[in-house]
Amino acid sequence: MKVKRFFANLILLIVFSVVVFFIGWISFYVKPGKCGIMTTKTGGLYPEPVIYGEFLWRWERLLPTNVNLSLYELKEHDFVQNISGSLPSADIYKTLLDPRPDFSYNFTVKTVFSVSPEKIHALVKSGAIENSEDSLEEYLKSKSIVASNQVATYIINTGSRDSFLNAFSLSAAQIAQAISPRLGEFDGISIDSVEVAGAKVPDIKLYELAKETYQTYLANLNEVIREKAEGQAAEILQLENSMKQLGQFATLLERYPQFNDFSKSDNLAGVMDKLIRRPQ
Repeated sequence: MKVKRFFANLILLIVFSVVVFFIGWISFYVKPGKCGIMTTKTGGLYPEPVIYGEFLWRWERLLPTNVNLSLYELKEHDFVQNISGSLPSADIYKTLLDPRPDFSYNFTVKTVFSVSPEKIHALVKSGAIENSEDSLEEYLKSKSIVASNQVATYIINTGSRDSFLNAFSLSAAQIAQAISPRLGEFDGISIDSVEVAGAKVPDIKLYELAKETYQTYLANLNEVIREKAEGQAAEILQLENSMKQLGQFATLLERYPQFNDFSKSDNLAGVMDKLIRRPQ
């Protein structure tokens, strides 16, 4: 009887141990091609991502509702962005050319990203994303907009205009050069490919010519304004002198009423000049 009870207890202990083991075996829930980010009510964010094939057992899983394990697919994330606009001050510059050129641009850019489990964990830890796959997707989408804008700027500023009119892919070196001004924003994110499905590229040489023409126009306009201002300043000074003379003449008439008849003269300016300059 005791032997039977012993084996029964042993079997029960083994079953209990197996159940406890499987409950606490965190990596068991991470399938191939995925990673997990674990948070607990008792300890917060687990310091490392949970990766398939790497054994991880945690006691926190034994407490009901204590553990949240968010799973992320380790896949490529592709986005298509349409980037459009006009070159700086294009509406002003083009008014000086006939016919007026079109300095607008339009690009359709497809970007493909992949992100490591460590980067996902870092994003959750920093608060850049919530601990969910949808939040990661929105974050990468924002980075695709940044990358697409940088690619558009790169295409506009480099190379021959005609070479960018058809669909093409950027090389790794071109991608690196395009995003170099904002490279830090892509730390931990792999830009696997960038394809330009369509491109409308403005004529940069013509734009620079229009810009130079406008700057010359402004310089000439400033010179005309300066000369006109100098002429107006002389006229204002002459008017001020005339007003001073008129004031002095009025003072003389108050002091010497006998000169009132002179104020009725047709040559009032000459009379004023003689009276003002007459020794007193």
